[in-house]
Amino acid sequence: MQGKDKPEPFAIDGLPGAQCRTYSDSTFSETRRATCSIAVGRYTSVFTDVQVEKVRQVTSAAYLILRGAA
Repeated sequence: MQGKDKPEPFAIDGLPGAQCRTYSDSTFSETRRATCSIAVGRYTSVFTDVQVEKVRQVTSAAYLILRGAA
């Protein structure tokens, strides 16, 4: 993998269990995507978008919802 194609992890403050990374969506595209997944009890949430901040916000909201359901 080359520099821009290498997945890069990132964190969400307050959610140490979230698995997040940015990556190139194809070899021929300049577009970077961000994705996060989190598990709470028996439930999981996975969200992907081109905006890192949106992925952080949706994952944080999903955590709060799932925490109430667990």
